[in-house]
Amino acid sequence: MADRGLIESRRLIWAAGLFIFLLALAVRLIFLYQHRANPTFELPIVDALTYHQLATDLAGGHGFGEKFFWQSFYYPLFLSGIYRIAGEAPMQVRLLQTLLGALTCVMGWWLGRRFCSDRAGLIAGLILVFYGPLIAQEGELLPTTWETFWLTLLLILLASGRTGWFRDFSTGFVAAMLVLTRAVFLPFVLLVGALDTWKRLRQRVFSGAVVSVVAFAMPLLLVAMLSGRETGHFSAVPGSGGFNFYLGNNPQSSITEAMRPGDDVMRVYRQAEQGGAPDRQASSAFFYAESLLYIREQPLHFVRGLLRKFANFFSSREIPRNFDVYVYRRWSSVLRVLIWKRGAFGFPFGVLGPLALLGLIVNRRRWPASLVACVIICPLTIIAYIAAGRYRVPLIPAFAVLAAGGLDYMFEAARLRNARRLTGSVALVFVLGTLICFPRVFRVERTDFVAELDYCIGGSLLERGRPDEAAKRFRAALERRPDYIEALYNYGVALARQGKIDEAVEQWQQVLRLEPGDTDAIRALEQAASGP
Repeated sequence: MADRGLIESRRLIWAAGLFIFLLALAVRLIFLYQHRANPTFELPIVDALTYHQLATDLAGGHGFGEKFFWQSFYYPLFLSGIYRIAGEAPMQVRLLQTLLGALTCVMGWWLGRRFCSDRAGLIAGLILVFYGPLIAQEGELLPTTWETFWLTLLLILLASGRTGWFRDFSTGFVAAMLVLTRAVFLPFVLLVGALDTWKRLRQRVFSGAVVSVVAFAMPLLLVAMLSGRETGHFSAVPGSGGFNFYLGNNPQSSITEAMRPGDDVMRVYRQAEQGGAPDRQASSAFFYAESLLYIREQPLHFVRGLLRKFANFFSSREIPRNFDVYVYRRWSSVLRVLIWKRGAFGFPFGVLGPLALLGLIVNRRRWPASLVACVIICPLTIIAYIAAGRYRVPLIPAFAVLAAGGLDYMFEAARLRNARRLTGSVALVFVLGTLICFPRVFRVERTDFVAELDYCIGGSLLERGRPDEAAKRFRAALERRPDYIEALYNYGVALARQGKIDEAVEQWQQVLRLEPGDTDAIRALEQAASGP
């Protein structure tokens, strides 16, 4: 009878995990079907376009090149592998990311039931199933889904309690993949890796410690060697690190961290060239040095910037970066239900964040050190660079597990009719939820992301040799923002490629009226005057 009860219990556990996976997959497939109407589905923009171009070049046999090591290594490599097998296949990529997202929901369920209770595990899994920003990122050609997957898998491996060479190898390898997908997680990986290695050494499992370290070091060493061959710089971290750090840490950081794609960003980047940096990789050291100089000379201003980025990261709203997820709601009823904001309040993080802190406090003795370190160290390293809603998405499974623990605590208080505990928990969640509803509108939130979307799509269409469609997009952007200089210039380019030179000249002249001395417009007018 005892054996039969154990079998039934295991069946229920497996049934719960399967239920979470299938429900997550169903929700995500519905979203993906709707997301096809989004023009960025076939025309990636901003960072997604960069990753797509890198992957296309590599799949086409052009080799890595210096540009490949400007971004994190893993994601464009993953994309190029899909492109080699299936051609330029955005749907196949998104389907695979959908599967990864569903598996991540199951891993969140496992962590919740492993360290809290079966009920907490189910709650954690359901939170992830319906967490809108997580679903939205899985539909983009961005590394966020892989970051989330690797980080959650690493937490499981560290907390599993199992031993053996397979576990040790997997832990090191997954940690390396996380760093190669996004280098900002390196401090967290080094910390928990050191703790795990020390634990192995204290247990006198020397071979396990060696296996884990080797499995971590080898992929990084391979990438560093490739980088050294292609760029002359032996490094496994992307060259863009210094530039991104500078955008978030300089005397004008409130402006630079909110800059949109275009001339302003390029003007900042050219500071490295003017400072004597000979190539992209060397520019990273230049920008790090500039930021450190700023921190030394203006420490109070730097601290104010950190507080602003802290507010960005923990805001209940989804602070935009590459795109505004609230704009993308227009193409998906799934997103309209699962992501929204009313005034200063944003759902779902406005609820999840306070519940996670409650769970962290009331169940503090249950959580493994790796999970606690994850929700403390990772936000700090992200905030050190640039904070936005997209960058906290990989931490959502960890937050969901903590939040499930908080809800489980409240349910137990209700079951025991412990009014004091329940009232205190509700009050704490309400107060914390109010605190992260920052009434201030952050600078990046003032951007007209509808106009920017049209501008970016127009740029993608131009690159694909479709100037007539691109012109319509640029014109739509200008209807919303008549002073949109980049859109004006590119509208002229699109008109010129259609043979409408006189109309193109009008656009470039308008650019010079708004921005006298614009070199691109001056060059375009000179070429138009000289004839074909």
